[in-house]
Parts: sequence; structure tokens; C-alpha cells
Amino acid sequence: MSDGDPALEEALILHQRGEFEAAQRVLRQHLEIDPNSADGLHLMALCEHAMNRNDTALEWLEKAIAQQPEEAVFLSNAGMIAFGCGRLERAEGFLERAVAANAQHAESFNNLALVRERQARFDEAAALLEKAIMLKPDFAMAYANHGNVLRALGLLDRAITEYQNAILISPMLAAPHNGLGNTFRQMDRRVEAIESFDRAISLDPGYADAYFNRAMTLAAQGETAKAEADLAQAYGLRPDHRFLVADAGLLPVIPASETEIIRWRERFIRKFEELSEGLVPISGDPEQVGAMNFYLAYHGENDCEHMEQLAAFYAKAFPDLLWTAPHCNSSDKQEGRPIRLGVASKNFGEHAVAWMIFGLLAQLPRDQFSVTAITPSGSNEGVSDRISDAVDDVLQIAANITSARQQIADERFDILLYADIGMEPFSYFLAFSRLAPVQCVTWGHPDTTGLRSIDYYISNDIAEPEDGQESYTESLVRLPGVQSWYPRLSRSEPLPSRQDIGLPSEGAIYLCPQNLIKIHPEMDANLADLLARDPEGHLVIFGASDPNWTRLLLARWKPVFGRNFERVLVLPRVSLQTFVDTIALSDVVLDTWPFGAGNTNYQTFAMGVPVVTLPGRWIRGRGTLAHYTHMGIDDCVAQSPAEFVEIAHRLGTDHAYRKEIAAQIEARSDAVLEDEVCADAFAKFLAEVRAKA
Repeated sequence: MSDGDPALEEALILHQRGEFEAAQRVLRQHLEIDPNSADGLHLMALCEHAMNRNDTALEWLEKAIAQQPEEAVFLSNAGMIAFGCGRLERAEGFLERAVAANAQHAESFNNLALVRERQARFDEAAALLEKAIMLKPDFAMAYANHGNVLRALGLLDRAITEYQNAILISPMLAAPHNGLGNTFRQMDRRVEAIESFDRAISLDPGYADAYFNRAMTLAAQGETAKAEADLAQAYGLRPDHRFLVADAGLLPVIPASETEIIRWRERFIRKFEELSEGLVPISGDPEQVGAMNFYLAYHGENDCEHMEQLAAFYAKAFPDLLWTAPHCNSSDKQEGRPIRLGVASKNFGEHAVAWMIFGLLAQLPRDQFSVTAITPSGSNEGVSDRISDAVDDVLQIAANITSARQQIADERFDILLYADIGMEPFSYFLAFSRLAPVQCVTWGHPDTTGLRSIDYYISNDIAEPEDGQESYTESLVRLPGVQSWYPRLSRSEPLPSRQDIGLPSEGAIYLCPQNLIKIHPEMDANLADLLARDPEGHLVIFGASDPNWTRLLLARWKPVFGRNFERVLVLPRVSLQTFVDTIALSDVVLDTWPFGAGNTNYQTFAMGVPVVTLPGRWIRGRGTLAHYTHMGIDDCVAQSPAEFVEIAHRLGTDHAYRKEIAAQIEARSDAVLEDEVCADAFAKFLAEVRAKA
């Protein structure tokens, strides 16, 4: 700003007070006298921007830049106003000129980094921010922005350090607390995340993004009503369409009742229908507003309509998701070489998905297939040895969709198999693209994707009901055998005692080892009835990954179980071997309904322990039925909730009967473990669809 000009000084004071129209009256008089006053034109632009008249603000800035083309401050401000309006190319042009005009202007490097971040050019963004920090070591916002970029690169520990640096420099700055909260949220450290968002909001009560981020963390904790309130607050502060999308996608993690499930499912459909009317494309990352559709599968209903509606909505809201790799349009099949199979998942570490699929991948004949595991860099668990040993190569892709899909496209896969679409937002949104001529999904998450880009859902013949195709938008593939090639696990030798692992020494142990989100409210009264029938028995569960889920379930159970609630035991999360030993020490394992066991069944049958099951309507509740069918055992398959309780009670109290059933399971478990039939059929199917493509 020019020194000594009274009009400019007066206008600047008015601008700083927020009296923008008064400032402009002074500036107009000044510009009548000096129409080429660059500082006057610049300040007019800032007033227009403050009143959210950004098109006019850019016009004034361009006039100022015409007077002083090398003024980095003018160029940088023009770039940020264009950036805020979503005009990325114009912002890039202004900011590239700014850093070229003044290589010492830290703010320009910081601002250009924001553009590079939006373009998913994260390495370049990081380098620009490092330059900004070098030029201005006390630049708190640059540290916070560097944290954001490092988080996008999956470098979470380094991101935390940068946010903490920003807070040390400027303790009253809200942005680094918000960034720190997002990092903790990404690490599933939700209590710390909420504390960080609380701090950001206390520093800046108008911080809409902090309310939004806190809402999504609360939703993940199962606090759906609180999340709904925070999203309403965020939208009230800034009418951002993304907040409405996130609100529409809310679902309870641990539903309080069957009535609540019905209400939220109806709300889900209604909200997305309302948003679809007059929908225009939304800018930003769709992962930030991913719906909680993962939880639909646990309600026991046909989700085809919900998932198809959701996919159509996102395709319209984020049209950039609909991308096709160039080689998918080529007719060149490159015959005479192994089929290039890519297998994508974020859960290739010590996760049930990895256990369920690694055997099938390892069994694929290598004269016919070249197999690559695909996973985002920075995934918390990385890639387990069993996955690495089962494939020929591991491709670590970027943790953002734009870069990741290009990396996958560059590999020119013949078939892309998603192990678990729906488990988390990244793979779901990645799968909107056509990255291979043939794209399939399998049962890592046993529900339809609703995506037109996915050609086949690979499933199991016996586990699927006759009308199973009705629940899929993909073509249903019904493979023979069981659902996986799964190794036989062993108990510890010697087996620890009950007391050693925290179980009661007396009474029957009814173990329900499933993820707590599978325990449907319909089960509650029946589980309570089981304990009422067996006054010496204990119902045992494992605590959830989020302690709040456990709290919500126990709060739901307490009034239902009454005085028998004291015989509900919650074990801490344990190692795989201790988990298997706990199963081996239990009298009965209780399957959940309508979403039943998958991975746990293989572990339980290897221990020779009976699993009581009530088959569900769709495949996600019929895995145990399929296993028993293969073994030729039907004694533990109930036809009603009452029969479920009756079978479990008999197994828990009639020791001779339990011993008889356990002996049958031990003798016949080879039928479901290390199943070559499924592995052979899997390879045959992939070869056939490649030939047809």
C-alpha cells in the first residue's frame, strides 16, 4: 500500500473494520483522481471479495495487475480468489506468475501449493510448502498446509509433527487443530480427533469444516444423532452441498432398535432422492462425503435399490469419477502371455479380507496368471507376508483417486478384481472408473456395489439363495465349493486354561466372536433368553475396535437382559492365536444374523467347535449354512430364533451331545478348509471371462 496517501489510508482502516462499502466510497473518489492507482484498484478488489462478489473482485485485481504486472501480492491474491471460486486453471496461472515474479514471497509458494494439492500433485505441493517455510520459518499456516499434504501422501506421523509445529507458532490458529483431528481420524484415534475438532471450534466458532469433520468422526463412533446436529450446524455456517451429502449418508453403527434401522434406511433413500433433484456437479474429494452405505448390509435387507441409487447420485455429483483407462478401448488382447490380474484392497494387512482371499490368489496357476496386489501407500497395516507370498508383485498406489487410477491404468491389467468394495470409501470411489476390460468384485464385503463399472460379483453357489441375482447389479457368478481356500489354523499346545485368557472357570461359554456391528437388535431378546435358560452360562463377546461401539451395544442389552446382564463378559481385543484359543475353549459359538460369520467360521471349524446359525435371506447371512452343507451336518442350523436358542442351550448343557457334534465337525472339516474346488473354479472363471472380453 502506498505510504502517505490519506485516502488510501482511510480506506484501509475502513476495510480492516469491516466497513467495506464505506471503504469503497473513499476508493472511488481516490480512483477518480488517480484511475491507475494499483493500490487503490487492489483494495477495491479486496472489498469486493470480502462481500463475496468474487467475479467483480477478479476484475479489479486484473486492473491492478495491469498497472503492476510483477507485483506478487496482487497475483497471489488473484490466484486465491480464483481458487476459492473453483477456477483452478486461472488460479494456477496467477500463482505461477506470482512465484516467478518474486521468489522470496512465501505466501505465493504456500498458495500455489494449495492448487497443486487440489490437482493431486502432492509431491509438488510438499516441495512448495517446504520452500514457503524456509522463506518464512514462523509461517504457521504453511506448516498446517504441509501437514494436510503429508496426510494426503499417507505420511501421518510427519503430518502430526507439522500440525504441532503450527500450533507452537500460533496457538490460537484453528486450522492446525482441525488438520490434527483429521489425521487422528484417519488413524482411527477418534477420541483424540474429537478433542482436536473441539479445540478448533472453540478457537473459531464459525469454522464450518471443523463441525463437518467432527460430525464424520462422531458418525464413525456410532453417535449418529450428534453427527446429524453437527452437520446441520456446518451447513448453517456455510451452505456447502457436501454437508448435505454427508447428512444424507448417515446410518447408525450400533442401531438402538429394529425401528431405528427402518427409520434410517427410509431417511437414506428420501434424502438422496431430494438431493438428486436439480443436482449439479460438486467440487472436492468425494471420499470426504462418502455415505455410510457399508452398514446397509448388516440390516438383512436387499440393498440393490439403495446401492444403485447411491451410485447414480455420486456419478452425477462427481462426474470426474467416470474415467476409462485408454487400454480398455483397445482390441489388442496380446494373446500368448499370462493373464494380468490386479487385485485391489486397502485391507491386505492382518485383516479378514486378506485371510479370505490370499489362498485363492496363491492357488492360481502361474503359467496362466500374473497376479499383482494393489493397495494404497500409507495404509495402516500395509501388506501382510501371506499376501506378498501369494502374488507376483505388489503395487503401492497413491492414496488419492486421480493418481491411483492412472497408476493402475499404466499397468494395463486384463482383469481387475476388487476384494472388498464397500468396506471403505477409497475402493468404492476408485471402482467408478473402468481400469481394466473386465472388472469384478468378490465377497470381502458381501453386498452389491450398485456400480455399472463392475461386471461380475464372484460368489458361492450354495451360500446364495436361488433368487440371489435379485440382490446384485453385477452379473452373479456362483462358484462351486466353499467361499475361499482357507488354511487350517492350530490351537496352542498346551492350550491355556480358561482363567489364563479371562474366561470363567465354571459354566458354559456361549461365545459370539463376531464384530459387534453384526449383532442385530432382533438377536437381543433371544440371547437374553439363552442366558435365562442356562443360569450357569456366560455370553462372551470381544470388545469393538471403537470402545464406543461396545458401550452402545451394552447400553442396548442391559434393559433386555435384566439381572442376567452380569453374565455378559466383554473380552479385550487379542492376538489371532489367543482369539483361536478362546474359540477352542468355548462350548458353543453363536453365529450372528441376518449378517453371519465368514472368516471366523474357518477358524472355529478348525477347532472342532459347534457354531449355531440361523440362515439369513441373502448371502451375508448364509455362509455358515454353506459350510455345514459341505460337511453334511444340519444339527446346528436353526429355522427360527426360538430354535437357535434351543440348539445353543442343548449344546451348552448336554455335554455328550456337544461332544458328538464336535466329533462330526472335526471329522468333516476338511470339506471346508483348503478347498481346491473353489480355487480351481475361481481360476477357470477368470480365464473364461478374459477370453470373452
